[in-house]
Amino acid sequence: MTMPKAVVVSVSMPAALVKRVDRFAKRLDISRSEFVRRALADHFDRAAELSALEDPIVLRAFANALSEPGALRGM
Repeated sequence: MTMPKAVVVSVSMPAALVKRVDRFAKRLDISRSEFVRRALADHFDRAAELSALEDPIVLRAFANALSEPGALRGM
C-alpha cells in the first residue's frame, strides 16, 4: 500500500501515552507514525458512523418510534 505524500507533524503528548503507543506499535511491528496514522483513521471512520446516528431523520424516526404507546415495553 503506497502512502500519499506525507506531511511531517509534531504532536505533544504525555510520556505515558507515548510509551503505550510505542508498546502497541512494537506488537504490531509498525512504526510509531504508522500506529498513530491508523489510530486517527480508525477514529475518524468510527466518528463518521456515529454521526449518521445524529442525522435529523434518524433522530426523528427514533423519537416517533419511542412516542408510540408501549414502545419501551419488553426492554
